[in-house]
Amino acid sequence: MSNRILNYIGEIERHNLYVLKCPMSDIQKDISTLNDDGILTVNIGLELAIKLSAAKQSKFLNLEVQEHLQFIIENGARLVIKGKPKIIAIFNLGILLEPSLRLDASKILTELSKTIAIIIIWGNNISQDNRLYWSDWQEKHSFNFNNINLKQIYL
Repeated sequence: MSNRILNYIGEIERHNLYVLKCPMSDIQKDISTLNDDGILTVNIGLELAIKLSAAKQSKFLNLEVQEHLQFIIENGARLVIKGKPKIIAIFNLGILLEPSLRLDASKILTELSKTIAIIIIWGNNISQDNRLYWSDWQEKHSFNFNNINLKQIYL
């Protein structure tokens, strides 16, 4: 176990939200490093796409997706080091911004990070005010974490 990532994870704080800036070309290598440290990595886009393809038309689809996202994170998080929060790493988050789902993805992740250390593997841009975005979609589609201390971690 390399513990490179685990050195960044502190004791439980108000928000335990981390971002691992990772070029898409390195994502498999970084996922392997996380797995070596005992941290589960989850492709959120794939998991939610499977859920959506199995779901019938529902006026509560956004609630079902939100509950499934919470389930994935809460049940995938692992206690890696005693005295620190459970940890999970997630990537491929674009589906969370799908307008038809009407999710407040930033708020959901922020709330879940109160009890679970969530590492967002991010291959795009990060603004100085903790906004995660795609270069040409900054204004319209982004994850806004400017109200919390989003901690950046490095390999």
